[in-house]
Amino acid sequence: MVDKSSALATDPKLPGVAFFLIGAPRCGTTALAQALRERDDVCFSVPKETHFFAQIPENWKPELLKQEFVSTFFPADQLQQRAAMGEGSVSYLYSPDAIRAIDTLFPQAKFLVMLRNPLEMLPSYHARILFMMEEEVTDFEAAWHLQEARAEGREIPRTCRDPRVLQYREIGRLGKHLANLFEIVPRDRIKLIHFEDFARAPLDVYRDVVDFLGLADDHRTSMPKVNGTRVYRSALLHRLTTRPPSVEFSRKLVQMKMRKRKPLLLRALRYLRRSNVTGSHWSPLSPAMRNEIVDSLKDDVALLSSLVDRDLSGWFADR
Repeated sequence: MVDKSSALATDPKLPGVAFFLIGAPRCGTTALAQALRERDDVCFSVPKETHFFAQIPENWKPELLKQEFVSTFFPADQLQQRAAMGEGSVSYLYSPDAIRAIDTLFPQAKFLVMLRNPLEMLPSYHARILFMMEEEVTDFEAAWHLQEARAEGREIPRTCRDPRVLQYREIGRLGKHLANLFEIVPRDRIKLIHFEDFARAPLDVYRDVVDFLGLADDHRTSMPKVNGTRVYRSALLHRLTTRPPSVEFSRKLVQMKMRKRKPLLLRALRYLRRSNVTGSHWSPLSPAMRNEIVDSLKDDVALLSSLVDRDLSGWFADR
């Protein structure tokens, strides 16, 4: 068992506040992360979603793991100048092992969890992983019905790096995963954010989050609108600009971003990526698909309602 009282748990070279924006997907996490990144007192990871703790080895050593995490994803010249450091991997909500590792290395860390109606979240999530080239089946209903085959290792797209992202039912079980989080982390270190509240009054939610993190009000007057549903025009160009041809090349791109350098190569890649992308919207669910999701997740939504002490039955009400 790891001793949380080790020197690394309260490293004086790091900011006094550590926070993790851990999900769920397609709930506004990118917009909230961007607003926090823009603050002068926050050092946010590059990239926003490192997924670092979701893929650690079984025999990890705390000293080495923490050093690798911090040195890889946080600009060293910012850490000692900021009051807080943050990261935003939505995959952590679905990994108790990741939460335990974070809780070990950052025992006072705070967790931000955003929640959304699965009937809205899942089609939007499917559109997102299509764009990220983790999925190749463009029809959400068809992709949903492939879950059992994919759990057995069949029908998995060649470009999918982690087949777990294709298990839509599991992604939608927010009650189950929140219950797991509550078993590991005290509730006073967890901030729950409902997407409908964030969509209706984003600045109010932002100020609540800032207060929860113990940071000063920066009198923000607007929130960034980012990460809407997008599609690409050319699959080949999209793959080349979002999936670099080697691990070493990917690492160099991250390092350039952390140092805020914009050499010709990075500018060219950004131009190609943006010119190849256009906005879109996920298709409405058919009545049959809607009923299937409701039947699959109604018990989980009831569990979630009890955990957050909020009636969420309206999520599945007929509209």
